[in-house]
Amino acid sequence: QRIRDAADELDQEGRKGPRRRLIVELLFSHGPRIQEAAAAEWERISKPDRTVRVVKQISRRSNKPRLLKENQARTAVVLQEWWEFHESGRTGLILSAPDGRPIPYRTLYGYVREILVKAGLKKQGEAAHQFRHTYAFLFLERGGTMEQLQKSLGHQKITTTQEHYDHFRSDHAARAGVNSIYGTKPTTRRGPRKRRKDG
Repeated sequence: QRIRDAADELDQEGRKGPRRRLIVELLFSHGPRIQEAAAAEWERISKPDRTVRVVKQISRRSNKPRLLKENQARTAVVLQEWWEFHESGRTGLILSAPDGRPIPYRTLYGYVREILVKAGLKKQGEAAHQFRHTYAFLFLERGGTMEQLQKSLGHQKITTTQEHYDHFRSDHAARAGVNSIYGTKPTTRRGPRKRRKDG
């Protein structure tokens, strides 16, 4: 909520560029990498299916859309929060420069960093990927499986997904167990925690 509030404040200040709240909801609800978010198009979102087809990313060098590595297009689950911001019938880039061209990768990264700094949640060495982690957390918390998450995130191997997010599944199971045993309402984490190495 702090991130959403920060984005709203930045929008009220009339900052140049796309609405910061739209950036936040795209990243939270679709789970894209930042280069994929820069190339995301309205027509790739299927409201009836509650999915988005991820086929392109913005090249860091040329700032032009290109196919994903090895043409590994994927279909990702869109989380519920997105539909308040979805504009049916629109086409073209969701986030674009005033002239309609893609926002340069570094510029979009700067917008994301600005939002996190405003919210007081900027972590050293991390910015846009924090949103991807939150997407994964919400995906698993709401009942998605690790295998489904792998496909939505575009990881080639399930072990990559497990390495980064298996502790979320463990947390959910523990909270559900506490609820069953103690008859209490489980608490909900607001976002991912840092992984700790055992030992």
